Amino acid sequence: MRIINRFFYLVKNLYFVKTPIYIIFFVTNCCNARCKMCFNWRNEKNILNKDELSLSEIKKIFAGFANIQQLTLSGGEPFLRSDLPEILQFISQKNDLQFITIPTNGIKSELIYRQTKKILKKIKPDTCLKISFSLEDIGKKHD
Repeated sequence: MRIINRFFYLVKNLYFVKTPIYIIFFVTNCCNARCKMCFNWRNEKNILNKDELSLSEIKKIFAGFANIQQLTLSGGEPFLRSDLPEILQFISQKNDLQFITIPTNGIKSELIYRQTKKILKKIKPDTCLKISFSLEDIGKKHD
């Protein structure tokens, strides 16, 4: 029954809702890696850039959306934002999020673990949270 409900929900959103159901949002430019395939690190000011959207500005942006089903957060390194759990809490409460994906370089594993625990407490319990780790190579060749 849940699959049928989700199907009708998806069809309704595709045809009647005027906002996107899938969003990729660059939550920060800050990054602590130098991945060869990434464009972000080449801009030196992005290393420790604090010139980014505030939580209230992000809330204003997402207040205009309805029924986001898939949210992918990107950046730089999304977990470097200390208010990441609060950002996802707001978006989760405002929308019927089904999936959240957060790619990470995995360098700050303790921070990622702590942030993930906070996120899981703040988002809706039936939301699927996926953390994706980036690996360019194995051993010394991996940044």
